Amino acid sequence: MGGRGAEFRPEKAKGKIVDKVDLKNDSMINSYCKQTLDYLSTVQNREECVMITKNGEVWHFKGDKFSVRIPQKFANRIKIDMHNHPPYAKGSFSKLDMQSWKPGETYLLTDGEYDYKAMIKQSYIYDPNVFIYSQQYGYENNLTNEEEQHLMCLYLKSKGMIEYERLERHT
Repeated sequence: MGGRGAEFRPEKAKGKIVDKVDLKNDSMINSYCKQTLDYLSTVQNREECVMITKNGEVWHFKGDKFSVRIPQKFANRIKIDMHNHPPYAKGSFSKLDMQSWKPGETYLLTDGEYDYKAMIKQSYIYDPNVFIYSQQYGYENNLTNEEEQHLMCLYLKSKGMIEYERLERHT
C-alpha cells in the first residue's frame, strides 16, 4: 500500500530551501526533476518531498515512515511536487496525495519500481465510487493495493481530471 502521502500541516512541519530554478528553462526543470526522482528512489526508510514553488524556490522536506508534512503556507505555492513511497509502501498516489491536488500543479512520485506523473487539470473532489470501484475491481482481479492506487489514477484520467502516466524505473 502506498504511503499516506503529503499532508499540509502547520505544526512541526520543517523544510529548508535548497535551490532556485528558472521556471522558463524546461530543459533545466526536466533534468532537475529526473535527478530528484533518482535521489528519492534511493530513500528507503521514510518519505521525503522536494517541491518547486511557483516562484522557482526548491524546498526539501523529510517525513517519517508513512508521510511527509508540508507547512500550510505552501498549499497554494506548488508548481511541482516530487516525493517517494519507500519500498514497504509501494504504489501510486495515495488518497491523501489526491486530496491535496490543485489545477496547474504537477506531481511526480517514485516507489523505486515505477515513476508516476500526474498533471492536475481540475480539483479533485472526493468520490467514494472511485475507491469502491477500485477496491471491488482489485479484489475480484486479485490486485495489490499498489495496483488499486494506479487504477484510481487511471479512473481520474478517464474523467479528464488529470494527465497521468506510470513508467518503469530504469536506473
